[in-house]
Amino acid sequence: MQPQNPFKYGMVVTGKDFVNRKEEIDTLTKNLTAGQHIILYSKRRLGKTSLMRQTMTLLPKQVIPVYIDLFGITSKKILLKKMMNELLTVTYPKFTMLKNELQKLLKKITVKIVLVKDTVELELQTGETVTDEEFEEICNLPEKIAQRKGKQLIVMFDEFQEITEISSEHLEKTMRSTFQHHKHVSYLFAGSKTTLMHELFNDPKQGFYRFGKEMRLGMIPKKDFESFIQRKFKQTGKYIAPSVIDSILNFTDEHPYFTQKICQQIWYDSSTTVDAHAVPLAIQKITQTETDFYEQIWNSLTPFQKRLLVGLVTKPEMNIYSQDFIHTFALASSAHVKRAYESLEKKRIIEDEKISDIFFSEWIKRIIT
Repeated sequence: MQPQNPFKYGMVVTGKDFVNRKEEIDTLTKNLTAGQHIILYSKRRLGKTSLMRQTMTLLPKQVIPVYIDLFGITSKKILLKKMMNELLTVTYPKFTMLKNELQKLLKKITVKIVLVKDTVELELQTGETVTDEEFEEICNLPEKIAQRKGKQLIVMFDEFQEITEISSEHLEKTMRSTFQHHKHVSYLFAGSKTTLMHELFNDPKQGFYRFGKEMRLGMIPKKDFESFIQRKFKQTGKYIAPSVIDSILNFTDEHPYFTQKICQQIWYDSSTTVDAHAVPLAIQKITQTETDFYEQIWNSLTPFQKRLLVGLVTKPEMNIYSQDFIHTFALASSAHVKRAYESLEKKRIIEDEKISDIFFSEWIKRIIT
């Protein structure tokens, strides 16, 4: 039987497909089980969600973890429904037990239990809008469940910054005012829009100001990735030299998503031995495959935004606000640079004065040479 490609990207991975992060898992586990709330900042594609999911599998048995993905929420009602469904269906997976507990847990909200393809779902029987009392009851649900179960709950919110998309002045304050009184629940707030997350938890005017211990997710250490790549190739009957692995990681800067992506391409391209030509060939193939997507992005940009990107690609060592940089790339003024940068940052094309997609950087290099 032909072995499957062992490298995966663009999806949540756990177990044997998860790359180390022992230190991060240890920090999360120790703090959360001790009752410490955590705020996890992570740039896109660093494996934040996989880290959360892997941590959940390693928590002590006396702890119940609940994962709640807030990506795409647009209203208070959707938020309430998502929190309610995850909290109740995870902690009470059996239909009969859930039915018996609902009336004890929810006094102000009417809920209908629905079976969808052998999966239990809860439907709200409320009006179009959610009252403050109804939302407060759901916010208190984790503590109620923990007390009834006699266990600690760890509630993990993914993409927590999405609550800023909901126009409700009392939302954050209600969540904090209830969460802060929970004695048997620890909360993890994770987000990939780091600027919004920082505002939520560090602005004194915000409801979640200084609510937990801050943690920033960085790149995976090189030695961990080296052994992971070596092992994955070996397990599928292929040899990759340490020098080739070094070339891969120098190109990706140990970024999890892009490392897995290029390794996947190299694995497909190679037979039993991976040689030095595999890396540039994989880069070329990936940029060619993504051309339509990159052209779409490029054509949506203004001339100033394009010139700023060209500058970042060709002169990454220069200060983008310096007169030399502005003059070299015809960017008119520092004000023009600032506007172009902020727009590109909002589109998530740029992060920390770098183009966030390294293959997009390569694509730009190819079209300007």
